[in-house]
Amino acid sequence: MKKFIFFSLSILMSICLFSQQEGSPCTPDATLQDSVYLIVPDCIIGDNLPQAYSNQNYNAVIQIKTPEFVGDVIDSAFVDLGLPTGPVDVSGVSVDSITIVSVTGLPTGLSYDCSHSGCTFPGNVVGCVAVSGITSDLGLHDLNIAINGYISFFGTVYDLYGTLGDYQYIDCFTIDVSATANLDLHESVSCNYPNPFKDKTFIEYTSIENSKNTLYIYDITGKLIFSKVIYSNSGKNSFEFNGQFLDPGVYYYSLDNNFQNKIMIKK
Repeated sequence: MKKFIFFSLSILMSICLFSQQEGSPCTPDATLQDSVYLIVPDCIIGDNLPQAYSNQNYNAVIQIKTPEFVGDVIDSAFVDLGLPTGPVDVSGVSVDSITIVSVTGLPTGLSYDCSHSGCTFPGNVVGCVAVSGITSDLGLHDLNIAINGYISFFGTVYDLYGTLGDYQYIDCFTIDVSATANLDLHESVSCNYPNPFKDKTFIEYTSIENSKNTLYIYDITGKLIFSKVIYSNSGKNSFEFNGQFLDPGVYYYSLDNNFQNKIMIKK
């Protein structure tokens, strides 16, 4: 039986968006709204959170598209709601909301926050969870995310914990913290501007010496859709990217795949 919470696709990178709402720790990816349900990355199939490095700022975002109906995630859902008629099929019942109750196992120094107040996401919306901070807690850390779901049935709201006696758990996410990475020739990679952009955008980065590097751009599924060798000068550099060929949506970019990944939005 499918679990009450949901997974699919890949990729999760550090995020920097000029369009991010003030006070929000992350920006929900509106391009996922047409999905039935989704969590990106999908740790069930092996996708996971990005590498963390000791004493370096860490930013990761989990995108969540909540289901509209219970049947979107459960094929057959006969649940005992305490009614005189006995267990009832709730597969056609609307999902009222889903709440992240807790996230345990995070490396010391990292914390999480959500795009929605109280980490409660209504049914049939896209939300996100940001994991950020600075840690020196070396090693592989197994996360355990406790989730409570709510449904409305004939005017009464039922919760997963109250009905089944336990939360739903996602326990396949990990964060691997290693010693400070050698970021090769890049001291920093900045957010592109403008962002969102229509045709062209500029990517700024700093190099510690004259070098030859490769720019990689991926779509939301992790598919490489563009790469180009660029020549860098010591100091601050700016590369003009012409994205006219891209469809509207969210894309990720990095230089030499050095884990300083950023997000750009084509409108």
